[in-house]
Amino acid sequence: MTVEIEALPPRTRLFHVGPPKTGTTALQQVASESRAVLLAHGVRYPGRSRNHRLAVAAFLDRPMGWAKADGGRGPSLRNWYELLGELDAETRRRTWFGHEYAARAEPVVIERLAEQLGPSLHVVITLRHYARMLPSAWQELLKA
Repeated sequence: MTVEIEALPPRTRLFHVGPPKTGTTALQQVASESRAVLLAHGVRYPGRSRNHRLAVAAFLDRPMGWAKADGGRGPSLRNWYELLGELDAETRRRTWFGHEYAARAEPVVIERLAEQLGPSLHVVITLRHYARMLPSAWQELLKA
């Protein structure tokens, strides 16, 4: 049996939120390496880096790296506004962006994010069975 899925409408902003250990990094890696192919299929994966970590962390004011240890602030909001500028500049294609940092956002922050991204926003959340996440999370804890 074949199931047909309609494409999202043009200019849709697909914000991908995958809680840690749900395969988000693998999807980001493939998307960043496939920008030209995605464009040919009507999807822009904005920016030049693997993911949109800096932009999302800036919006959330989430410290990264050593800044976390000393209670520092998130990256410059310039990162967020650069991403927004690229999203706004796209007049035909769908855009796909996001980062797992958004999985921890509080409801008031989510509302502000949705307001800034506009009515064409769609959110997709990847999930993974807990029994498959646990060994991966444990491995990350050991590395840390």
